[in-house]
Amino acid sequence: MFSLWLHLVLSSTWLVAKRRCCWDKPVELSKNLDRENLKLTVQFDIKAVTARSLELSSKLQKRFVTAQTLLHLDKWAWDAAQRTAYYDSMDARLAAFHEYLYQELKFRPQAENCLSPDNGLVDRVIEQSAGSPIVMSMLYLYLLQYSEIPCAIVEYPGAVLVRIDDQQLGYRYIDATDGRELRFAEMEARLRGIRGDLARLSDDMLQPIDEDQALSRLLLGLKAALIREERFAEALICCEQLLILNQDDPFEVRDRGFLLQQLQCFPLALKDFEFFLQKCPDDPSAPLLKTQMRQMASEQVVFH
Repeated sequence: MFSLWLHLVLSSTWLVAKRRCCWDKPVELSKNLDRENLKLTVQFDIKAVTARSLELSSKLQKRFVTAQTLLHLDKWAWDAAQRTAYYDSMDARLAAFHEYLYQELKFRPQAENCLSPDNGLVDRVIEQSAGSPIVMSMLYLYLLQYSEIPCAIVEYPGAVLVRIDDQQLGYRYIDATDGRELRFAEMEARLRGIRGDLARLSDDMLQPIDEDQALSRLLLGLKAALIREERFAEALICCEQLLILNQDDPFEVRDRGFLLQQLQCFPLALKDFEFFLQKCPDDPSAPLLKTQMRQMASEQVVFH
């Protein structure tokens, strides 16, 4: 029964594929910069969403990591700005930034334990120099915020990418896990692999996401990883945060009910399942829910 529930809960998340690194050539260090005059070029408040993700990490790990990690990231962002400021062309500036991120700081694609919850915790990603696509995209934007390279996070079926606004070449799409640039044809081929040969990639599939959408994507992946490891109390924290962002989302309420059931909080689980069945009576999971509700009704009540 648990394996069936696991399939339902994980159906909206993605698996991270192993990727081959593709480094840019080394470039020289840049000229000096005036820290006070650096202009922010990230299209949403990357500091705010990173701080929120670190607060979540602190809560899950029961240790305070926010302030120290933000100071660390600010230093890296300043160093990245120094390395890119010397160059005029976007190609040279991106090459300088990629050398810093992937060679000096040694960030790399996930090679092992790609489903570990650590890949969704910003401070742990920094420690292990590898993480999920959404966390790596957030770090990519954070480190670029003073480098005068306009950028945003976009998602389309099966991927999270960084979009660079190149005034000469237009939009360019970067896989933040390894710095590789994806061409439109390759992205469309990926889409066809998911949706079938008739699928076509369109501009509306590549719109930038906002802070709440980025945090939701991070939380969904982290919740799934925690459930895989049967760390239900921690997954419940993610679920509650998702419901703050998407209030009364019936599928998140259903997942919260599942987690409460695993924690033997049966009255609360029953309430969530009832809410879901009212909102989505024809959902394929409804028969399973009703079976679970009958079983819980006969179980001993446990309060937490």
